[in-house]
Amino acid sequence: MTFANTPASECLRKDVPNTQWAWVRAQRAVGGGAYEGWSGLGASLKTGSTAFDQVLGCGFWEYYRRNPEAGAIFNEAMRLKPGARLLLLEELIPETPEPVPGKWIDLLMMAITGGRERTEKEYRELLSAADFELEEVVPTAGPLSILIAKIRGPA
Repeated sequence: MTFANTPASECLRKDVPNTQWAWVRAQRAVGGGAYEGWSGLGASLKTGSTAFDQVLGCGFWEYYRRNPEAGAIFNEAMRLKPGARLLLLEELIPETPEPVPGKWIDLLMMAITGGRERTEKEYRELLSAADFELEEVVPTAGPLSILIAKIRGPA
């Protein structure tokens, strides 16, 4: 029996352009942190505490400081090259209190990082605090929008 990459799996190789290897390792592999965080979701729902902290004994960012190999993989997965745009695929939460499916994603955010979903205004503020400017919000046919941001240049 022979095993080999298919065209669809090429992006999972570490040595190819536009590799997704680091992202998959950071998000889906045991030891990367995100995978383990899911096991504490039940407690998060009951207490409002962050599952990641409960399961791993520290916060998301502290975990990567304490585990340099996992931190290096996470950093590689998140690296932004000069001139690139940051694209966020998000369900923007309306300013009104009506129920929307995106509010369920709050459960995931609570379980892993203690984060939450946001309104467009909140994303503008968050991106601005990180030296990004939200250039455009592109609606899609589904519930998600594409938020396009760029790094702010020197004033």
